[in-house]
Parts: sequence; structure tokens; C-alpha cells
Amino acid sequence: MDLKNQVATLTAERDGLKAQASSTVPQDSPDSKALQDRIATLQQEKSSLEASLNEVRAKATELSNQTATLVSGYCSGLTSCLTGLQASVQQEKDALLAEKEAWTKSAAPSSIEGTPSGSWEGEKTQVLRERDEALANWKVSRSTTLPYAILNSSHRKRRSRRTS
Repeated sequence: MDLKNQVATLTAERDGLKAQASSTVPQDSPDSKALQDRIATLQQEKSSLEASLNEVRAKATELSNQTATLVSGYCSGLTSCLTGLQASVQQEKDALLAEKEAWTKSAAPSSIEGTPSGSWEGEKTQVLRERDEALANWKVSRSTTLPYAILNSSHRKRRSRRTS
């Protein structure tokens, strides 16, 4: 009960203060008129700002939609370009692989002098052995013919001096 009494007392005081405030400032006073004009001006500014805000939001939505459309178009164009590029690269790769395969097949050794096509090592060893033998034969023939060649060249020089 005590709380109800306090609430009632506070409500009465509030009502009394409201009545006193309204009676203190007359409605037709110059201060009241200026405040009302100021309130009207602020309300007009508020409504014009809200209208501008709505226009800006609408424009932002429109621009967002246009941007999404442009990006979507750009991405689809880019995707188709990349797909075409990927296809041409794949085609070139396939052509190069086919060319490599053709070269590999044409460069595969056939049977040469009874040598099977897979035994390159044996053929290589044989060629190296023949090279070494030819080099050794050349050195031997050079060492045996070189002294005679030196004698012949010095003999020719003497002969050419006599005739001159």
C-alpha cells in the first residue's frame, strides 16, 4: 500500500508541475512563437533530409544492381574467353604430343646389320671400338711414315734451292 501512495503522490506532483509550466509560458508569447517556428523549420529540414536519404538509397540500390550486371557480364565474357584460350592451348598441346610421338616412332632404330632395334648399347660399343682401332692404326701409320715425310720435305727444300 505504501508504494501505491507514493505513486499517487508523484503523479499528482507531476500533473501540478505540468499545469504550472503551461501557465508560466503563455501560448501566444513571442518566445513561444519563435520556438514553434523553429520546430516547424526543423521538421521541414528533417523531412527534406529523409527524402534525400531515400533518393540516395534508391540510387545506391540502382548502382549496385548495375554493378552486379556489369560484373556478371564481364565475368561471363572472361570465362568464355578463358575457355576458348584453354581449348586452343589444349589443342596445341595435343598437336605437339602427336608430333613428339611421330618423331619418337621415326627416330626409333630399325635393325641395322642384324642388330635388334633395342640394342643401342651394343652398337655404340662396337662403333667406339672401331673408332679406337682406326685411331690406333692412324697413329701407327703416322709414326712410321713421318720420318720419311720429314726426309722427303727436307730433300725437296734442298732441291728447290739448287734449281733457283
